[in-house]
Amino acid sequence: MLDELAAHLPPEEQQILAACSDLVGRSGARQLQIGYLHDGVPADQAGWYAHAMYRGARLTVENQPGAAQAAQALAEKVLTGAKCRCGRLVALSDSGATAFDGTLIADGSRWTVEQARDAGQCRWQRVGARWEMGCAGVRPAQTEFTPSGCRWCGVAKHDHLQRWTAQAGWHTWAPPTQEQIKTRMRARAAARAAGATR
Repeated sequence: MLDELAAHLPPEEQQILAACSDLVGRSGARQLQIGYLHDGVPADQAGWYAHAMYRGARLTVENQPGAAQAAQALAEKVLTGAKCRCGRLVALSDSGATAFDGTLIADGSRWTVEQARDAGQCRWQRVGARWEMGCAGVRPAQTEFTPSGCRWCGVAKHDHLQRWTAQAGWHTWAPPTQEQIKTRMRARAAARAAGATR
């Protein structure tokens, strides 16, 4: 469904949808849905919504003027109050971040406002079709050097869940071809030989 929706949007709005889909998958959601409530009205009055389904919970934004705006609003809602992999509070602007007391973290622990304040902030922003963290120095290894990464996106199986790419759309992990494995192994070896160990 997202592929069909994206096909009717300008390139910039396609990137917003792709970035939201990728982020929702990375955050552990099982499903992403974007749609509208009202037929027979101009698109900006259709009541666009987006929701992500997690285990036992749904995160929703409603009453947006378009699909891209719904996707952007959902991505911002996912990131607001979140804890980055670097351990800091996600900030969506240079003016600061929002923390919620008792935020449930993916590992099952709770994160208090005091802990978030003490942790500092990590500035996130959308870059094309992906939300990028500002802590590039502690990023996970590049997926192009993961030989057994997904055939479509290169992400390792244990980190994959569901992802979206322009080529494959919304997908689960798929085994890479033998040629992809060989190419990725050569690229990793070349990077190590050049001193860029990962």
